[in-house]
Amino acid sequence: MLIARRVFQDAPNHQLSTLVKYTNINSDGQFHRALYDAEMTAKLWLVMLDNINQRCMI
Repeated sequence: MLIARRVFQDAPNHQLSTLVKYTNINSDGQFHRALYDAEMTAKLWLVMLDNINQRCMI
């Protein structure tokens, strides 16, 4: 969450479901299931890494 707060400062909040919607990750909305939350977290992590790479490449 700390990284998400830095990368997505304009997000309305930093809950997993909000960040998934904010980054346009495809989701069927079954949050609070362990496997689903883990999958969405992994997808969000990849989006954050891509965002960081784009910011750092000059």
